[in-house]
Amino acid sequence: MRERLAPVQQQLNGRDWLTGSAFSAADILMVTVLRDLRETEILPGFPGLEAYRARAEARPAFIKALADQIAPFARNAPPGTAVGLTGPGGDADRALQRRRDDAGQ
Repeated sequence: MRERLAPVQQQLNGRDWLTGSAFSAADILMVTVLRDLRETEILPGFPGLEAYRARAEARPAFIKALADQIAPFARNAPPGTAVGLTGPGGDADRALQRRRDDAGQ
């Protein structure tokens, strides 16, 4: 995995996104992979990729899409439980709360 991530980090050197200055489908795919690696010992060895993942996750469209994805699960969760893609209080929970805050709920 590290051998495959090194060229990706190198590709990002001086760029915000894989194809240059514009966010693209390539970024969606790569960030999905990097999100799966967050809880491993692999990603901390690639600070450029961690920053890239964080940039993508901070995009308003990402926050909205994640909140939309998790909303049905949150609405149907048993009382007293938190729903998150990374566990209680996880990214999806935070995205859903931001969406609720934006909606004044």
